[in-house]
Amino acid sequence: MDRLLELETAIAVADQGGFASAGRLLGQSAPSVTRHIAELERRLGTQIFARTTRRVSLTAEGEHFIASARGVVAAYREALSGTAIAATEPRGVLTVTAPVLFGQKFVAPLLGELAERHPSMKIEALFLDRVVDLMEEGVDLAVRIGDLPDSSLRARRVGSVRRVVFAAPAYLEANGVPARPQDLVSHRIIAASATGDQTAWRFRADGRTVSVRVQPRMSFNSNTAVLDTVIAGHGIGALFSYQVADAIKSGAVAEILADYAVPSVPVHLVHRSTRAVPARIRAAMDYLSDGLAGATVS
Repeated sequence: MDRLLELETAIAVADQGGFASAGRLLGQSAPSVTRHIAELERRLGTQIFARTTRRVSLTAEGEHFIASARGVVAAYREALSGTAIAATEPRGVLTVTAPVLFGQKFVAPLLGELAERHPSMKIEALFLDRVVDLMEEGVDLAVRIGDLPDSSLRARRVGSVRRVVFAAPAYLEANGVPARPQDLVSHRIIAASATGDQTAWRFRADGRTVSVRVQPRMSFNSNTAVLDTVIAGHGIGALFSYQVADAIKSGAVAEILADYAVPSVPVHLVHRSTRAVPARIRAAMDYLSDGLAGATVS
């Protein structure tokens, strides 16, 4: 465990008066802060914080320890500022995550170019169709599609995508083209289980958002499998615009119910909130922001 991080965590808890608020300041989860303090107190053999249901306060031993810890952290920062290793050149390991197809199509080429520009930086990419916890899984930077919940993450919007409902021409010819969202209940639905609630499809009608309950005939945890199954004529699917753009362009599928489409959703780059953002993350944020701005499909 990082001993300096333990000291910084203890100082933050003392200053903020609580574990959760200290976590928000440091970009850590509250359980992570709790673990750091528990391990520190175990090694010290004494309790440095008194906990109640309303607040966290320093014990007498804690007052002495925090005073010493502030001196250690200040000395460390002064030592860093006096060295010649100013973090101006991106170096070290950069870990990036993105949804699978978006990562393969848009992010991977940009990461290749980024690696060429900064040879001292090693890049690891995790393309997964799930939300990765940056703090728990040690990831530096993530591409997030959709509205962001309130969190301690820093975000930069880089574009937008929209949800597209689509089917193969052969399927529509045999089963008819849905004229309204409600018509979907009588069609074969191919759902993507990786994108959330697969039984409630949202649409825009008469200026408001409505949900249509569908009963998927098949569901897949792979968006590619959904697309391939729809192309084969087995039903109607719904995916993001970038996932079906090539198939629509080629005529393999056709968009339906476009007049009822909900507004586009944002695409963000997010990273953990820290007081000093490492050069590798700053460089990646800037380069990916520029590259993705023209790549997303609205």
